[in-house]
Amino acid sequence: LARAAEHARSLVDAPLFLMGHSLGGAASILSATTIEDVRGLVTLAAPSATTALQRFQMAQRKPAGEGIWQIEVGGIAYRLRDEFFED
Repeated sequence: LARAAEHARSLVDAPLFLMGHSLGGAASILSATTIEDVRGLVTLAAPSATTALQRFQMAQRKPAGEGIWQIEVGGIAYRLRDEFFED
């Protein structure tokens, strides 16, 4: 999200808003505290506490291919790239 915000700033001179659904909403909540100039935040069906992101710690993810990790949340498997954890 930090990289996306930086890219958006390079394209337009406008207020920055973060939007996210589900896990993206939780990531937006967490990122809004560290990305400069965020003016607003919109989430849909996101966990209300960013502590839900704690399950994404290194010890809980399993390799699912080169640069891809699998995480289970509520019995649903999600495949995420390295960039999700690095950003």
